[in-house]
Amino acid sequence: MEALNDDRWYLVRNLLIVLGQQPESSALRIIHKFIDHPHPRVRQEAMRLLFRVNPATANRQLLKELRSRNPENLQAAIQVADLSQDPAVLSQLHELLQEKIASDSDLDIKIQLLSCLARIGHETSLTVLQGLLKQKNLLLRRRQKRFQQEIIFSIARFPGRLAEPFLRQIADRRQGSLAKLARQQLLQLQRIEA
Repeated sequence: MEALNDDRWYLVRNLLIVLGQQPESSALRIIHKFIDHPHPRVRQEAMRLLFRVNPATANRQLLKELRSRNPENLQAAIQVADLSQDPAVLSQLHELLQEKIASDSDLDIKIQLLSCLARIGHETSLTVLQGLLKQKNLLLRRRQKRFQQEIIFSIARFPGRLAEPFLRQIADRRQGSLAKLARQQLLQLQRIEA
């Protein structure tokens, strides 16, 4: 157990993974100590383990990380956010998705958010995505165009019964590259279902 105090974050994270496989409650109590670890990957693993035994604590920590302005902390939190059932977490993910894209790293975070929301598969997320696609901007920047394309890809990763009507609506009501992309995603969904 002394190795848990090691300065190497990856060693501590790996030991947490091993501890999480132990059935004893004493091992799980140790995990609580690591939700405030200095390295985001260690906190990420602690949250992942806490979702199994103490979802309320894990949700509080996850919300704290999702509100962080540190991109590394935010990315680590997004990777485990699909483990949460808390509506406040889903709401925070939606808020983050609607923030302005100012840099390539912002775009990367948005793409991770889209992937997370697709894994969660909640219908309210589709409404948020649809709203983002409806935003009109005559001078779309490269990042914004890519973001809109990624939205179409992420909608296709939602459960088929949810994704199909949204993709069909985009394909039928729009012109241009996004409508074409939506039609392509619809065809892929239909092939998978066949």
